[in-house]
Amino acid sequence: MKRCPSFSFRAAASALLVVLLAVSASAQLQTGNIYGKVTQRDGTTLPGVSVTLTGIGAPQTFFSDAGGNFRFLNLSPGTYQLKADLSGFGSAVRQGVGVSIGQNADVTLVLSASMADSITVTAEAPLLDTRKAGTAINVTRVELEQIPTSRDPWTVLQQAPGVQVDRIWPPAQSCRPPITPPVPRRA
Repeated sequence: MKRCPSFSFRAAASALLVVLLAVSASAQLQTGNIYGKVTQRDGTTLPGVSVTLTGIGAPQTFFSDAGGNFRFLNLSPGTYQLKADLSGFGSAVRQGVGVSIGQNADVTLVLSASMADSITVTAEAPLLDTRKAGTAINVTRVELEQIPTSRDPWTVLQQAPGVQVDRIWPPAQSCRPPITPPVPRRA
């Protein structure tokens, strides 16, 4: 015969389940989130924008993704400030962004192109020796050891820019100069 759990056991199990669900539900609803998007004036999204959140707690920074989206999760309830910065676009500030328990705040930050930013490139022109023009190559010992046919100087010469090796002479596998027959001497 099958025995059923007693009524007091079922009541205690049900009460425990309700308490656990209530505690986990209250723990989830103690924070809020800020979701947003960074766009240009024409509505196109801006990836890689540095968005800084200041307010309750330490400042946080998030970089917008490829779609221009950013998010700050699990924030304490309160009022926050958002600042978006991108080189060439200046910055945008949104103050008074409110976060409530269990709510999401949606924010759109609009950046416009800034002509106030400037780029300064400072470099010296390299000195050129106009008296000497040529091509050179330095082959290290390690490179020579890694070339499969490193014992053939013609193979190494082929690696230099602007060098063409004739395959008729020297033969591909030979490093020796051509042998000329001895000239007979007259007595």
